[in-house]
Amino acid sequence: MAVGAEKMSGPDKTRTAAIFDGSWDVHDVLRSTATLLALGEGIETPAEFQDAGPHSVFMDVYQGFTKFHMREFGTTVRQLATVSSKNHVHSVDNLRSQYRQAYSVDEVLAARMIAWPLTLPMCSPVSDGAAAAIVCSPAALAKLHQSRVVQVRASVLAAGGVLLWAGNSPEYIEVMFAAWFAGAVIVPVNFALHPREVASIAEDCRAKVCFATLEKIGELQEFMSSEKRCTLPMDETALKTLRGEDRGVVDVEFSDVAWIFYTSGTTGRPKGAMLSHQNLLAMTFAFLADVDALSPHDCLFHLAPPQSHAGGLLMLRIS
Repeated sequence: MAVGAEKMSGPDKTRTAAIFDGSWDVHDVLRSTATLLALGEGIETPAEFQDAGPHSVFMDVYQGFTKFHMREFGTTVRQLATVSSKNHVHSVDNLRSQYRQAYSVDEVLAARMIAWPLTLPMCSPVSDGAAAAIVCSPAALAKLHQSRVVQVRASVLAAGGVLLWAGNSPEYIEVMFAAWFAGAVIVPVNFALHPREVASIAEDCRAKVCFATLEKIGELQEFMSSEKRCTLPMDETALKTLRGEDRGVVDVEFSDVAWIFYTSGTTGRPKGAMLSHQNLLAMTFAFLADVDALSPHDCLFHLAPPQSHAGGLLMLRIS
């Protein structure tokens, strides 16, 4: 049996909001927050909503994104409330929704303010969760209730990947796509991690090659336990020596693992979530369809968060 649980909610709202403080780069919180909040410059928060009470730092970030959209596209607060109202109408008929209450546009606008202009019904709720899975033989299954049986058709362990430990750069994107063209799995990790943590992730995913910035190579090798793991510098000069003749693109299946995304490890050891090529393709299509369609004639200013995180994923939409 495999059991997982996550406790997020509690009577102390300040403590609940503080849980999110560890879910991003904890070494540079002030600079990261200031950079994202700057997106909303030019749209001032009304004086009566300057102090909206305790909330997670990500609500401030979402506030910055929202103000940016308001400034650039003329989006109004009422239009935002209309979107929220529509989504709550959908939830009424969804038996699996956490909350199944309809809100009118006016009710959304009148609700408690979280981070202007975002009121409570506009925000995702904080919730607890738990799940369990029982893996059993056909004989044992015959003794159990079978209304939610799932057959495991295949189980693949992605190993031998290419780990990337570096800041944002054109070389980062080159290595990402080179690895995919070769049929390998990429494992981008947070550049702010300690080399001991990076070495642990490399061991966990059984990475065969680790690319790191030149100044970090020595630190990483110090903690590496396997001499068979190749560590290479990720810079323009080093990559020139690795470039060879075009060998084409290795065929892969949609279900093959493409990206192993490690959690921050704030509540334990980091865990690798495996994203398939189909996951990445679906995400890219959804972005182009619902968020920002691009044409061959567009010029794009890519405001890049870390390429080991959303910055790398968002590069797929222009590739």
